[in-house]
Amino acid sequence: MLAGGFGWTIGTGPSDPDLQYVALFPELAWPVKPTVAYLVTGYVSRWFPRQGWVAGFYPVGARLEFVRDWRNAPYVSASVGVGWTSLTELDEIDRRFNFLAQWGAGIRHRRPGGRDWFAEFRYLHVSNAGTAGNNWGLNTLIVVVGRKL
Repeated sequence: MLAGGFGWTIGTGPSDPDLQYVALFPELAWPVKPTVAYLVTGYVSRWFPRQGWVAGFYPVGARLEFVRDWRNAPYVSASVGVGWTSLTELDEIDRRFNFLAQWGAGIRHRRPGGRDWFAEFRYLHVSNAGTAGNNWGLNTLIVVVGRKL
């Protein structure tokens, strides 16, 4: 699958940066059960108005579809991983290497031939996990749309 989205920061740290970003999420999924899939997801984003980037991957993830037989299937997903960033001057991050976590909910629209579309609303967290300076984390919301290739 290949997905893209637009996101924005939410004020959880003391500096409350007002940033937006665009992101790409290439994703591989392996069925574990009829309604459960194991996910490995890549991540690259460009941030503005403060110019910067975050890139990484989520090697551990899962998606749970609530109803497999519906054409429009609701689901939840979650992933954890690592990433690198140029946004080191933000109080919320304080270092180039960071940990990533995301979770969300969406709708998967099934199409004949397997060319499914999906739309998802995610919470995305970038954090140094207490390894340097402050550990407030950069917290964002993102609207993602994508297609199975």
